[in-house]
Amino acid sequence: MEMGVKDSQIRTMKGILSIIDVVIALGKRGIPLRGNWVKEEMVENGNFAFFIDWKAKYDKDLDEHLRYASQAGKYTSPKIQNQIILLCEREIRASIVGSVLQYWSVMADETQDCSTSEQVSLCIRYVKENEVCEDFLGFVQIEKMDAQTIADTIVTSLTSWGLNMDNLVAQGYDGAAVMSSDKNGVQAKIHDRFKDATYVHCRSHVLALAIAASCKQVPDIRNLFDNVEKLTWFMGGSAKRKAIFQEISSKMKGDNLFMTLLSDNNDNEFHECNVAIQQGSHRKSVPKFCATRWTAKVDTLSALLAKYPCHTRWLN
Repeated sequence: MEMGVKDSQIRTMKGILSIIDVVIALGKRGIPLRGNWVKEEMVENGNFAFFIDWKAKYDKDLDEHLRYASQAGKYTSPKIQNQIILLCEREIRASIVGSVLQYWSVMADETQDCSTSEQVSLCIRYVKENEVCEDFLGFVQIEKMDAQTIADTIVTSLTSWGLNMDNLVAQGYDGAAVMSSDKNGVQAKIHDRFKDATYVHCRSHVLALAIAASCKQVPDIRNLFDNVEKLTWFMGGSAKRKAIFQEISSKMKGDNLFMTLLSDNNDNEFHECNVAIQQGSHRKSVPKFCATRWTAKVDTLSALLAKYPCHTRWLN
């Protein structure tokens, strides 16, 4: 009797390890675990369930666990999946925090998820073996978007994750008043508690704002961006227009401008441009112009340049 219980426990542990392996593999590839709920059969038809069944064909331990375990003891329910994901999150975060030897800085930004819940994304920067590391620690939901709530949430979360707040030497956010104000902003409230936490306006954000403002002062560039934005919205606003473009593009396959650029420009200075245009040639249509994210403009312009002859014919 005792041996049977022990064998069952060993079989269950091996099966759980195989289940964890599936969750980690799906997470690494960015594949969602959930799927459609089949109401008639009262089962979930998702990626997790599919790969569990597939893996059981080749994994003896998983197969035996699924065959001999009770329905409640299979450890494949959505609740168990979430618990495994949470444990993975804690392990990864603990590993990152353990790499912080002494001084570190925090970066945060407030955002909304797809369910319109407000949350703060938290990252830290630190030096490890003479290299600057920048790691994401997690999302934290918040009830209100005022400076005091955000500041308290940041401090509470970082402390609970094991970071030494006395070694916080910098904080970086965007330029929104609720974050950057030196009187009542998040940076001021954190600086009041941790005097070494100097505020730095996110340099990537500053660079994007500076470039965007500069381009607006050059008429040719400003007009180019305005026209490209109108073109992409005109194309994307109609399924019929998009279908006509795709038909023309398929007929003119190979007649792409990037081929000419690649053959004419052998200088390394143009290498990144050529790569971007080559990637743009594989797009079926031109992405809509992003007004705020500067680097996203590359995707639009490279797709437009790569298939410039197609666009001129399509407009005609």
